[in-house]
Amino acid sequence: MTQNEKRNTAIELKMLMSVAWKTTTLAYEQWLTREGIDLSGLQSAVLRMVAHEGSNTISELSKRFAIDPSTLVPTVDALERKSLLIRQRDPTDRRRVLLTLTEDGQALVARLPHLIEDDPLLDGIEALGEEKTMKLIELLSLLVSAMPEGVQLLHNALPRLLASGLKEENLLCKQFIQRRP
Repeated sequence: MTQNEKRNTAIELKMLMSVAWKTTTLAYEQWLTREGIDLSGLQSAVLRMVAHEGSNTISELSKRFAIDPSTLVPTVDALERKSLLIRQRDPTDRRRVLLTLTEDGQALVARLPHLIEDDPLLDGIEALGEEKTMKLIELLSLLVSAMPEGVQLLHNALPRLLASGLKEENLLCKQFIQRRP
């Protein structure tokens, strides 16, 4: 494959992954709106992660979500204004600011599904069939693990997968997630 063909393939792959992500995210945010839940997809993901792991810092969450901490600050601010989480100093290290769910935050997380029933991704998986879906997961796992810091990013994403209710032993991408100290 020439350099130009690689470039074109990369652009096409980015576009396809972006459309898949945006389609499923939009469907989830529409579900939140229908249910009268005033959250964005990222806000609900942050709540779920804090609920799963207990107290986190913005820095720790940014690693889990593979996004810059400055992106999370407005999200955390909004969740704090909604009284769904609080910031508090770590009693063992006053430099760290921990994020902890409030009772309202815990109650809301209990209401949030890990996957909505009408997620368009489910329709896509059904159309692909089991064999092609398993192959797609394998190929995407290989692709990510071949990227710079890809294995570390997969490892950092593991808590998000576990927070969604998946068991580590059932993950199809587990062979690509290598434990890091």
